[in-house]
Amino acid sequence: MATRQALPLPSTSHLSFSTIYEPAEDTFLVLETFETHHEQVWLRKRFPPATTTSTLGDKFAVARGPAPLVLEVGPGSGTISAFLTVNARAIFGQQILTLGVDVNIDACLGTRETVERNYDASGKANEMGFYLASINGDLTTAVKDGDVDILVFNPPYVPTEDLPAIPQPSGPATNQSIPLAATETDQPVPVHIAQRARAAAAQAKHERESQLLALSYAGGHDGMEITNKLLAQLPEVLSRRGVAYVLLCARNKPLEVRDKVRAWQAGHDWTWQADIVNESGGKGGWERLSILRIWRDCENEIDIEAEGG
Repeated sequence: MATRQALPLPSTSHLSFSTIYEPAEDTFLVLETFETHHEQVWLRKRFPPATTTSTLGDKFAVARGPAPLVLEVGPGSGTISAFLTVNARAIFGQQILTLGVDVNIDACLGTRETVERNYDASGKANEMGFYLASINGDLTTAVKDGDVDILVFNPPYVPTEDLPAIPQPSGPATNQSIPLAATETDQPVPVHIAQRARAAAAQAKHERESQLLALSYAGGHDGMEITNKLLAQLPEVLSRRGVAYVLLCARNKPLEVRDKVRAWQAGHDWTWQADIVNESGGKGGWERLSILRIWRDCENEIDIEAEGG
């Protein structure tokens, strides 16, 4: 396990976790990865901050590249997005733009609130990035190809027989009960009908909560069905200098995933690279977690820096 530098953790005390994944060991392993010195050095080399190009007396002319666009797929509570946004300069050495995409509308709303609350509480605007939006969508389908510089994905990785259905975009009130009122003739509702209505509403609420929570952990065969879909989208959605961080459990066979990525079709001046850059400590079995970093290894790094995305 890498050494932590203990940046402040976002608060999620404002959230209800009946429909949103509560931060756990996997969440904190992602945060820890971005806290480590070696990963921060790697990112700053990949995405160099503004540099001084000339001087005039005590004034400096600064060349600025575009701020990296950070996309978190499936942000859930917004803990990771808030952490990266609030600690942008400490991690990346510069400001960043952050964006979240989740199939769970409750997670979208929760992420936005988590970022806003922690942004306001930090009081260090010049140290932070800019959170753009929370989009209700499936994986990277809502994002323009080639725009993402840093993608973070803590996927549903638990092996399950089936995948839960993706809810249709609507709103947080979907399937919530409508208060039972009197009829149009103002006649009282019979007790047995009112009881059935309350039971049906409670059942609908339970089913909705179960479905939304299942979206956060159910990964299908080998726990890899959702992750494989995301991996297939990386070559298109990542910028030339883009990098992805994907969490895997031991049952996902991270070394095999790494080798498959390295075998992806390459370009004339670059190849795909993948490395495990962090792991959970002291755990055996399928619950042992790994962070896989995926990127294009280009022969001419100067071109990447100049291109800026």
